[in-house]
Amino acid sequence: RRSQLPLFRVKIPDIESSDGDGGVESAMLFVSGLGSFRASLDGVPLSSSGPIDPPLTDYAQRVSYRGFDVTPFLVTGDENDEGHVLGIQMGSGWWDHRPI
Repeated sequence: RRSQLPLFRVKIPDIESSDGDGGVESAMLFVSGLGSFRASLDGVPLSSSGPIDPPLTDYAQRVSYRGFDVTPFLVTGDENDEGHVLGIQMGSGWWDHRPI
């Protein structure tokens, strides 16, 4: 029997811009690695392509990455004044062909 897939979580404090206006103009999250993953911010899934990223990949040829625009989560004035939580659930995907 396989063990449960690992879930990594980290709290991200509120970010203030360098120009002092307190707002975030743009923010991107990039994720790369061998295998599959599910990324979420504040419990909201970030992928629009399906439940697991990346799609079928031949890791002998390339390692994919995904970029997510997370700017809407970090805008000033939202109800979350204590920061945000980033979650990445790891999976074996096409790297490890054993059943989950």
